[in-house]
Amino acid sequence: MAEQRMNLHQQLHTPGVLVIGSSLLLEGAAASLTMEPGIRVMTTQCTIGETEQQIDALCPRVILFELDQPCAAEIMVCRRALGETLLIGLDETNNRLVVLPCIEKVEPTTADLCQVVLDAISCPEATKA
Repeated sequence: MAEQRMNLHQQLHTPGVLVIGSSLLLEGAAASLTMEPGIRVMTTQCTIGETEQQIDALCPRVILFELDQPCAAEIMVCRRALGETLLIGLDETNNRLVVLPCIEKVEPTTADLCQVVLDAISCPEATKA
């Protein structure tokens, strides 16, 4: 019993990557990340209406998903509750990755908005990667 608690504790505190989808690129990324020490990789399929519950139960630090799957909208909608979870959407149609750091400002000011724009302009590689 104590060993089970220790394993659960380790799982909950090990950085988790949740992969939602089954594209070849996502499956390859999941397989590669599984080989990395200290990373817990979880995979699931897109299930409309259950996405938020799956994310809440697994507590991932990063979510990799396909932008063209039906539950992508649910992932985007629940991103406010994800805190600092990094969302990485795969747009296979245009051969691009979309990375959303989920940095959220409560009661944003004009200065906050300008700072986000200035950060994007001063680091164009981040927006083109």
